[in-house]
Amino acid sequence: MIPTKPFGRTGHDSTRIIFGAAALWGAQEADAAPVLDLLLQHGINHIDTAASYGRSERRVGEWMGRHRRDFFLATKTDKRTNDESKMQLEKSRERLQVASVDLLQLHNLVDEAEWDTAMAPGGALEAAIEARQRGLTRFIGITGHGVTVAAMHLRSLERFPFDSVLLPYNYPLMQNAQYRADFEELERVCAERGVAFQTSKGITLAPWGEREHTHTTWYEPLSEPADIDLGVGYVLGRPGVFLNTVGDISLLPSVFDAAERLATGAAPPEAVMRALSDRTAMAPLFVYAAGSGPVSDARCEISIQFPSGSRTNEMRAVLPSVIGGRPSAPPRARIPACSASTSRTCMVRYRKPRAVIGPTSFARADAANRRIEPPQR
Repeated sequence: MIPTKPFGRTGHDSTRIIFGAAALWGAQEADAAPVLDLLLQHGINHIDTAASYGRSERRVGEWMGRHRRDFFLATKTDKRTNDESKMQLEKSRERLQVASVDLLQLHNLVDEAEWDTAMAPGGALEAAIEARQRGLTRFIGITGHGVTVAAMHLRSLERFPFDSVLLPYNYPLMQNAQYRADFEELERVCAERGVAFQTSKGITLAPWGEREHTHTTWYEPLSEPADIDLGVGYVLGRPGVFLNTVGDISLLPSVFDAAERLATGAAPPEAVMRALSDRTAMAPLFVYAAGSGPVSDARCEISIQFPSGSRTNEMRAVLPSVIGGRPSAPPRARIPACSASTSRTCMVRYRKPRAVIGPTSFARADAANRRIEPPQR
């Protein structure tokens, strides 16, 4: 069984591995049933999902009738205003088939303008506080991606006593000196204040680039069991953190197996992780835009690949989560219909200091919902 530790000051002892239910993004009911068996087998007692995770909340909701008491249940809202957040939470509770959740998180709150909206009167934080007062959630957390997320979480904790944080943690990302410093400061503050410290992207290998997507994650994950051992061991070797699991069902058995063996051990030596990085060509998902100092006018090229045989008349380009910053205009564009596999590129202009651009923003179009939306897993 996977060991537990106190989830901050909530009074709940969560398994150090938290099931990241983004893995159920496109899952049918039959796909999800074996996942529940796997969670129960390994004693996982904490599920993390989100309103924006495709079918995830519906699949988790199908378990709740018999297993609500078995899991600490967390979801997220990516809306920034009070009214929108309230509405989204209501829909989440319907899909999850529960009267309340244990943790409601403000999702991916790293953009400064969005932060200002969410934290202001009439914002998402106000909705979360009201939800707690009404008994719809017991705790409130915050999540994010990108190289500025740790610094933004520190800022958020000065504004409000959040019960938990969630941010990326893996070997290639921690080679970024500024990110490492911000991460360690956030870890120190959370330990002092009893804030649960969740991490994600633990078995990241690199951005997909133009390589074939062999897993359902929006980034390429480590996939060999021995490599997964090192990735999981690197995260769990940091005693104060939790690891939210990878967004691919097929990799869960290897992750859970590694966690059972490694959750109480030390992290692999630096030389071993460096050798893994060199051998597998690890690369960070999140980097600062090129140039020294603030970026006032950054551009990002987005490559769009249409599935073979699909026909689309209009698609909304939802920017990948590897990009931080705010587009100067809504990211919406008409794309001509196509009937064969093809690709197009477009440029998105940002006017924002310290815009954060991932090394790649390759996205696949989903013919079912007609949106270009790499899931934030």
